[in-house]
Amino acid sequence: MNHSSERSKIALFLLACLLVAPTIGFVVAADNGSRMNGGIAFTSLRDGNEEIYVMNADGSGQTRLTNNSYDDDDPCWSPNGLRIAFASYRDGNEEIYVMNADGSGQTRLTNNIAEDDVASWSSDGIKIAFESDRDGDWEVYVMNTDGSSQTNLSNNSVADNNPEWSPDGAKISFDTDRDGNWEVYVMNADGSGQTRLTNNNDEAGFSVWSPDGTKIAFESDRDGNWQIYVMNADGSGQTNISNSNDDDWGPSWQSLWGYVNIYDLNVDGEIFTFVVLTNSTLGPIDASDITTAKNISFTVEGSQGTGMCDLTLPNSMLGGPYTVEVGGQSPWSSSTSVINATHTALYFTYNGTGTYTAQITGATAVPEFSLSMMILTFGILTLAVISLKRKFMFAQESAR
Repeated sequence: MNHSSERSKIALFLLACLLVAPTIGFVVAADNGSRMNGGIAFTSLRDGNEEIYVMNADGSGQTRLTNNSYDDDDPCWSPNGLRIAFASYRDGNEEIYVMNADGSGQTRLTNNIAEDDVASWSSDGIKIAFESDRDGDWEVYVMNTDGSSQTNLSNNSVADNNPEWSPDGAKISFDTDRDGNWEVYVMNADGSGQTRLTNNNDEAGFSVWSPDGTKIAFESDRDGNWQIYVMNADGSGQTNISNSNDDDWGPSWQSLWGYVNIYDLNVDGEIFTFVVLTNSTLGPIDASDITTAKNISFTVEGSQGTGMCDLTLPNSMLGGPYTVEVGGQSPWSSSTSVINATHTALYFTYNGTGTYTAQITGATAVPEFSLSMMILTFGILTLAVISLKRKFMFAQESAR
């Protein structure tokens, strides 16, 4: 048998395969438009002290995330579900920590001798609001997600706590007893414009925003027992909606986030996964010019009124972290945040349906498949094929 002739044929075949292989294209759209229930983080005493666990929405897969001899509690998911903020006593007092969704990378964000508790993520994932008594009484603070730039926002001589971000990240509601009883206030994200929303002689607090940011639910005992109320975001239209003879408390709005769209992108032979979270289904994703114009286009379908979108890109895909902007239907608000060392996320809200283009800037060029790498890969594949062919021929000879 002429092995030189066979090797030449194999070499030509492999070279042809390498030269005609497409450099980019969609491979699969997994779970496109599927309903997203997500995981549930919770605090448990099952190990003798408070620890944070996570489980699936049906109760399966219960997994311990924190593991130390001190209490860890009050878990709060980041908007894109990649990280969890929580409070921990492991340092001798209560501090705010953050960890990845699998429990790895547990990092202390606050560091002082006072108490820090009740973390609340901004909707774009850039900021975390929390409460602290480091100034002698409880105040509402905000910080970056790496713990930097910790700032007292409420800043007065009475207690302020339970901060909650509005969905667009422009405002923070909180509870305060500055008027002699607990009332719900709202302020701008920088602490300015502190405004009283509830105003009566009884108690009100634990406010939560509706997903579209137009309403605020809260609890109050103004009618003789604790009931759930709802009001407009400016404090008008306060209405008892639970309206029962027994105590009702702890309101929680159902989020508009509902669909997870996972896409695999093939860039120069390497597969990258990016995620789009929306409150409505998506049409086709187009990334045909991702290596040139660095655009990802997608159509939001079936959404009337306010919509939300969170696009998460792996930094390794084009050499991020990036700056990402959305064009097309001119969303109401948009902002970019580096979630961690591996991903960049864009959060924005929009009105109605339309086609949106995510423009990625600040990204390095996609590395080309170099000639040396091609030769090396070609050589390895050639040797592998020849080796397999020889083993096959040897097996044939042995069979005779």
